[in-house]
Amino acid sequence: MEPLREKALELAWTAFVRPQLIHEDAQAAGYVDLATIQARLKLEKSAILGSAWLEEETQRITAELPAPTTEEVQARFHEQRERFRAAEMYELERVLHPMEELKDKTLNPARREFLYREGEKRLTGTLAELVTGASPEQLALATSDEERPLMFSRKWVSKGLEFPAEVWNEIKEQQSGQWLPKPIRTDQGVTVVRHVDYRAERIRDFAEARSQLTSEIKNERIVETRKGILDTLLDEAKAKTETLKR
Repeated sequence: MEPLREKALELAWTAFVRPQLIHEDAQAAGYVDLATIQARLKLEKSAILGSAWLEEETQRITAELPAPTTEEVQARFHEQRERFRAAEMYELERVLHPMEELKDKTLNPARREFLYREGEKRLTGTLAELVTGASPEQLALATSDEERPLMFSRKWVSKGLEFPAEVWNEIKEQQSGQWLPKPIRTDQGVTVVRHVDYRAERIRDFAEARSQLTSEIKNERIVETRKGILDTLLDEAKAKTETLKR
């Protein structure tokens, strides 16, 4: 038997088979607690050694495999095109009056309502400035020294996320570049929103999905390789056990 396989078989024997035999022998002698402790200690020690070897062997084998071909990745892409359907998206600018208190699930409803109204009052004034052309980023920056500074953000958001349906209906109807007419309550605080840009629903093309699919195929090979090594070791360890019992 080749040295590497002999080493692997010995690890499987040490990690999975021998501790069980020790446990059974100790149980038969009446040392139940001791048997459990002995088996656990040996398992923990062997598991560390076995895991390190298993990862090293898995990496060695997978490193020798050829990289996924373009044809293989393309075939996966065409089989799973629906996975790469990008939802309708809106680029939104927001100025948020943050309310950390909302994270407290025990917050008194009256206190919650007071905080929301306080935020709405503040952002109503902010919105008036924004509508006349003030920079949202600069307005937020100007409050950096205040007890509750405003927060500016600009990002793409899939339709249906972060806001209730009625807000999305308003966003959809609003012309690009315009602010929604009133502040909105969220689970983070109160915010004012401007619709900046729009992307229709689409399926991402192969170039966008290629890197992700290639990584997935490589990861699947690693899992399959690791499972194959373990299955082989366990089969050989079981065979060795049967031989010893005869």
